[in-house]
Order: sequence, then structure tokens, then C-alpha cells
Amino acid sequence: MTTYSHSRLGTYENCPLQYKYRYVKRIDIDRRDSVEAFLGSRCHESLEKMYKLLLNARMWSKDELLDDYKLRWEREWHDNIFIVRTDLRPGDYYNQGLKALSDYYDRYRPFDRDKTLALEQRVEVALDDSGKYRLQGFIDRLSETDEGHYQIHDYKTERTWKTQEYFDAERQLALYQIGISNMFSDIRSVELIWHYLIFDKEARSSRTGRQLEELKLKTIHLIQEIEDATEKDDFTYIESALCDWCDYYHICPAKKHVHLTEMMSPREFAEDEGVQMVNRYIEVKDALAELKAEKEQIERNLFEFCKQLSVEVVRGSTHKVKVKSEPSYKAKFTASDDPAEKERFLQFIKERGLYDELMIIHYQKLNSAIKGTQLSPDIRQALLDFVYLEEGKPRFSASKLRKSDY
Repeated sequence: MTTYSHSRLGTYENCPLQYKYRYVKRIDIDRRDSVEAFLGSRCHESLEKMYKLLLNARMWSKDELLDDYKLRWEREWHDNIFIVRTDLRPGDYYNQGLKALSDYYDRYRPFDRDKTLALEQRVEVALDDSGKYRLQGFIDRLSETDEGHYQIHDYKTERTWKTQEYFDAERQLALYQIGISNMFSDIRSVELIWHYLIFDKEARSSRTGRQLEELKLKTIHLIQEIEDATEKDDFTYIESALCDWCDYYHICPAKKHVHLTEMMSPREFAEDEGVQMVNRYIEVKDALAELKAEKEQIERNLFEFCKQLSVEVVRGSTHKVKVKSEPSYKAKFTASDDPAEKERFLQFIKERGLYDELMIIHYQKLNSAIKGTQLSPDIRQALLDFVYLEEGKPRFSASKLRKSDY
């Protein structure tokens, strides 16, 4: 039985192939640390330490909080931390963390709005009564207000602020609410709180019992989808901005050649067979697009030329082109979108037993019937009241000139 986590589910949603590499094949690779993840971990650790001391009636000064962050940054930093954004340096991220923690301290000091119950609280979430579908996770901070309301806090160092609609549908903390509801018997209500440290902003949301039950079912369906994909070995890749942070970038079929070319010298890059083929492919594709546009313009000109001269065939030096445009009858209501007109037409053909013969999508049979001979002259004449004649799309056919044409 597999115990899932929010991050594991999120990996599948972001890229099923990454999920396969990490959780199914368990490919042994050197996991990289992104500077964003490094920054988030250091901020989390310093806040956790501060709240642990608060549990023992020891409140840090802001300088002590920032000094702890500085120490952790210097102690944990290593050369393998990668930075995707080339316009930023390690010091820029370091300073972001300092400001984020400073702003947080100023916003919540003296930290008496709630009482911390647990830090990094492990939570197990049972999604069904049988226990077949389970998740686990860790709550950054669990607290309780003076009124007895529980709060689940999550600290983010993301640089993208979300809408309230996003927070009201967010899965992770809502799943944690299900978990703590089974752990504590005195819960009156639960509030979900996200602290976006970089923005010095917070977001709040709550869930009803019905919403939590719906979330359980939705999560179970996602797990079933994952397990079905595992059984069938059906994992596709999804390209997105997240690819730059993926540990499997160098083996992914969508990125492997990109990765190889990134390490080439300019000469190697220019001589690479794949690079040359793609360059030529784009040249041909662009040329074909230009030729197609030119062909369509010539066809329009030919059609107008034929109308002006009242001809259907135009000759060239070695070939001739036949231009044929046959008008067709269309039901009037399809152009006017008039329900009354449509109902009148349908009533007419039903009364005369023509519904099955004429009533199909686009009314192609209507055109054939009016132009044909199967209808009586009086019915055909009556049908003309319900239709209009639309100029047909011209068709072009080229053929080589015969000797007799010269």
C-alpha cells in the first residue's frame, strides 16, 4: 500500500514522466538544490527555531532571528546550488530572505495572536474508511486562538502571489485539516493560513465538511489515475517553466538534446546533425507557409478573373486551370439564427414526410433535393421560401495542356 503526499501528487500533475523517474523507476541521480529551495529551507528553519523558543517563553529579538538565518545560510551553502535566473546572484536571494524574515517579525511581534500547538507536525490523512488511500505530510505550524479555533500555517517563499480563488481550492492545507480533525477531539473550526514571506502578505481560507468530502473523492480519483498510469506504464511529459528546475532534465526525451547542445562549443553546435536538420526543417516549413499564402492569393485572383470574363478555364504556357464554383441552397434560419424560422421549416418538412431525408447537419441533403428531381415541382417551389442561394467555395484543378490546346 502506497502512502502519498501532496508533493508526490503535485509531481504527477506537473509532469507524469518526472513522477515515473522519481517514484516508479526511482532513478538514482544526484539531486540538485535550487537556490529557491535553499532559501525556503533556511527561512523555515529559522522560523521554526524562533517558535520553539517561544514555546519555552523565550522570545527572540529581530536581530537574533536574522543572525540565525545568516548562520544557517553560511553553514549550509555549497557550490552545487544552481540558479536558473541569470539576472540574480546568490546575494540577491540571501537579501530576500533577510527582508522576508524582518517583515514577518515586524508584522506578528509579539507573537501573541495565537498559541503554537506544534511545529512540523506530522499528519496522516485517511481518504476512505478502509484506509486504502492515505496521505501524509508535515504542518509548518499548528496553532490555536483564544477562542479555541485551530489554525494551520504554511510558509512560502514563492515569488508569485495567488488569487483568493486559488487559496479556496488549494489542496495541501485542506488535506492537513482532514488529518488533524482525526487527531484532536476539541476542534471547533479550522482556518488555513498561507504566509507569503517575500510579499509580506498572508492569505486565509476555510473549508466546509462537504468541501472536505469532495476533496477526498477528488484526491482518490487522482491516486487511481496515478496507479492506472503505473500499471500501464503510461507517463507522458509536460513541458513548462518548471522544467528548468527538474533533476531529470538531462534524460528527459523533451530536454535531453537541449541539454547536450547547451554544453557544446559554438562549432560543435553548428555541426550537430540534429541542429542542422531542425534548422533546415524550419527553413522548408517557412518556405511552404509562404508558398501556401501565395497560392491562396493566386486562387482568389483567378476566381475573380474567371468571374469578370465569364470563363471557367484559364490557360497558361504548359497547363490550364479549371475554376469551378457551384452555389448551394442553405436554410435561411442558419444565417439568421431565428428560432421561429427554424420551427416553421421543421414543421413544413415533417408534415410532408421529408424530415429524415432533409434534416441532417449542415443541411447538405436540402441542397441536393432542391437541385435534384426526386421532389415534386410544387414541394420544391415551396422549399425555396425557406432557403437562400450561397455562392460556393471555388475549386481549382490544374491539368497539362494537350497538343490540341496549342
